[in-house]
Amino acid sequence: MSIFEKKKKAARDFLLKKIQDIDMKYKSLPPEKSMEGEPSFWAISQTLWALLESGRPNDMNIKTGIDYILSFRNKSGAWPEPGAAKRDAVFQTACGIIALHFLASADKKNEKALNLGVNRLVQLRFEEHGWGYVEGDQCRIRPSAIAVLTLSTIYRDLPVFRATISSCLENGIKWLEGAQNTDNGWGSGSCDNQSNSITAWVILALSNSVGLGFQVDAERIKKGLAWLIGHQQPKGFWLAEDETNLTINSIRLPPIYGVDTPLMILALLRSCESDILVPNLCESILKGVYWLMHREEDDRRYWVDPSELGGYVRENDAIQAEEMRRNAKPSIWATAYYLLALDRFEKLHAKKPGCFIDMCLRNFKKVCVLEGLPV
Repeated sequence: MSIFEKKKKAARDFLLKKIQDIDMKYKSLPPEKSMEGEPSFWAISQTLWALLESGRPNDMNIKTGIDYILSFRNKSGAWPEPGAAKRDAVFQTACGIIALHFLASADKKNEKALNLGVNRLVQLRFEEHGWGYVEGDQCRIRPSAIAVLTLSTIYRDLPVFRATISSCLENGIKWLEGAQNTDNGWGSGSCDNQSNSITAWVILALSNSVGLGFQVDAERIKKGLAWLIGHQQPKGFWLAEDETNLTINSIRLPPIYGVDTPLMILALLRSCESDILVPNLCESILKGVYWLMHREEDDRRYWVDPSELGGYVRENDAIQAEEMRRNAKPSIWATAYYLLALDRFEKLHAKKPGCFIDMCLRNFKKVCVLEGLPV
């Protein structure tokens, strides 16, 4: 078994175990209660996305996971935000749609749920603009990007939805392009400071929309790629800079890095699949994949999900931060993106032999040999 297969298997096993751990008691709890423990329904949606895309469609655990996420839907067909308000939430709904779309044709219940979810996601868009995080929110870039990514995936994979979502998707693409900042990154709003993760989400969304018949400005994607590559750290990871000194559940977090690195790599790989290339893209992907392959075991900050940390970290309190880092549980969503990144890296290599991804893989093997790592 290659080193890639070993790493992918470990990630799959971890995610499948999370689904296996789902107990019937979770289904009887409202969504805000399920968020207090593991797993949350949106994390399981992303887990299903990773498992189904990487080739586990027939596992019995998949049905358990699908039933689990369906149990939390609102009557509108959308999935709710965490909390008592239960407003329809764009990010959670998009994650549920992507998970369901793999299996919609195999089950009438899944097909009906997918129809309701897609229609509701279209309705949640502001007229001629993007999406907010929840119904009634203002227009924001991150939820708009995940909505465009989701609808473009549905448009490509399930032609029956094209008439329903075409106009909405086209306007969402235009709005995202127009929200790019002057130095070519994207932030939480059209005038906000850029963020690595938000820029990656937009690149994913726009690259995923290429080749579907919509006008997508490839130059904007290239400028965003150059911005993202320019913010990669020398060791190969990206800082989760939009989460620096973040407070979640009354927990003040220290600056963390690496959590979003799989997402950055997914964005770079998706642009490659759409033949949108920029200088240093090869080196950036290689460095990022190498860091993912060999840092998750000896640097648990990659695995940390901020919402899963306990206690309180005072700013500059390195000792307490280190203790929390050591005791942190592996993150479901970070592992899901990790699996997606490795899987897409391999698939692109197989799909486009001779392109620079092939060079990436050869160089990666050389590095492994030099460090005495199995290949």
